[in-house]
Amino acid sequence: MILVGSPISGYPHEVMFTQEQLQTLIQQWMPFEQAVQDRDIPRMVDCLMDHPTLVPSPHYPAARQRVRQQLSEYSFVWVLDPAPRQGLTPPAHGRLTEIRVPTLIIVGADDHFQLHKSADKLERDIAGARRASIPDTHHMPNMEKPTEFNQLVLDFLHNL
Repeated sequence: MILVGSPISGYPHEVMFTQEQLQTLIQQWMPFEQAVQDRDIPRMVDCLMDHPTLVPSPHYPAARQRVRQQLSEYSFVWVLDPAPRQGLTPPAHGRLTEIRVPTLIIVGADDHFQLHKSADKLERDIAGARRASIPDTHHMPNMEKPTEFNQLVLDFLHNL
């Protein structure tokens, strides 16, 4: 299993965030939520592209442009007309120790702290998991540094 910038469902907010961090996140996502309410896809795209870590860093203009193009062509159905969610019982957060497959966890070194906390938990709870961080990348290290990303994946697969 190869996980890249993966959150963990059921991770308790009180463990993940301080109250201040949670309020900052809520404020940060308010423009996107307003764009969703207005069903304004171009503004939704702009909000996502303005996120400090969700999309490739400005150091990778070709990757940023590719993500902008992909987002612009996307329907955003998962946000605008979401299907009912069915959570895991118990949540994944408490079941990671059940995973018994070779696992590589990749995280962009400059990705959001939440995803680093998730990577810590994944590495701690999945037996034998290997973690790699790609320097100078955000949430899409495969697009920001594809050569390094691909080498990590190939090395992991080669050593199975």
